[in-house]
Amino acid sequence: MALRRLVAWLVRLAGGAPNHLALIMDGNRRYARMHGLASAVDGHQRGFAKLIEALEWCRDLDVKVLTVYAFSSENFRRSHAEVDALMKLAETKLSQLASDESLHKREVRVRVCGELHLLPSEVRRAADAVMRATEKYERHTLNIMMPYTSREELWSAARRCATSSSSSCTSSSSLSVPDECGEESSDADLSRLLYTAPNPPVDLLVRTSGENRLSDFLTYQASDAALVFLDVLWPALTFWDLLSSVVRWQAFSAQRRWTQFYQNSNVVATAKKL
Repeated sequence: MALRRLVAWLVRLAGGAPNHLALIMDGNRRYARMHGLASAVDGHQRGFAKLIEALEWCRDLDVKVLTVYAFSSENFRRSHAEVDALMKLAETKLSQLASDESLHKREVRVRVCGELHLLPSEVRRAADAVMRATEKYERHTLNIMMPYTSREELWSAARRCATSSSSSCTSSSSLSVPDECGEESSDADLSRLLYTAPNPPVDLLVRTSGENRLSDFLTYQASDAALVFLDVLWPALTFWDLLSSVVRWQAFSAQRRWTQFYQNSNVVATAKKL
C-alpha cells in the first residue's frame, strides 16, 4: 500500500490527475465463466469488490469524481432470473455502502443516478438510504449510474429544459437543479439537467474487457475526454492498469496543450504579418 501511494504521488506530481474519471466496468460475466464461478452473479460480486478497491486507488490518485456504469437500461432484457439476482445484489451492496466506515472516513458522497423509477422499490430505498447517509460529503463523489443510457438522459434533460422556460427545472432522479432554464436552452442549461450535474465533464473514460465502444455511456459528458480501452476484465483490474490509463491521459492532455499553443502561436504570427 505504501508503494502504491508513493507511485501514485509521483505520477500526480509528474502530470496531474483527472478530476473526473468514468469507468465502464465490463467483463463480470466473462470473468465468472473463465474462472468457473457458480453463476454470472458471482462475477458481479467480484466486480463490486473491485469497485471498492478502485475507490481507494482514486483517492491515492486524487481523483475527485468517479462515475461508474453499473447497470444499463438495456440490461433489463436479460433473463428474469439474472435481472432479479442483479437487483438483489444491488440492494445488498447499496445497503452495505450506506454503513461502510471507510466510505464515511474518506467523505465520499454517493449518488445513484439514472431512470430510478425502473428499479424495484427495495433497490430505490437502498439507493435513497446511501445518498442520504453521504449527502453532506464534498471531498469525493461516486456516481453509480443505474439503470442508465445516455440517450434517455439527454432526451429527459432536453424535454425538461424545453418545458420549464418559466419555472425551475426539476429532475426525476437524484439530481436537484436550482436554476431556471430560461426560454432559450443552451449548452449550460442542458448540462445542469444531466444526472451527473454539478460534476465537471469527464476527463478520462476507461472501459475494461477489450470492447472498444461507449455503449451509450456519458456520451455528452465525455465528448472531450481521453478514451482508454483495456483488455483486462473488470474484476481482474489492477492498480497498475488504472495507473497506466492515467499516464495515457497525461500524455493526451500534454499533446492537446502543445497543439493549442502551436495553433495560437501561428495565429499570433499571422496577425503580426497582416
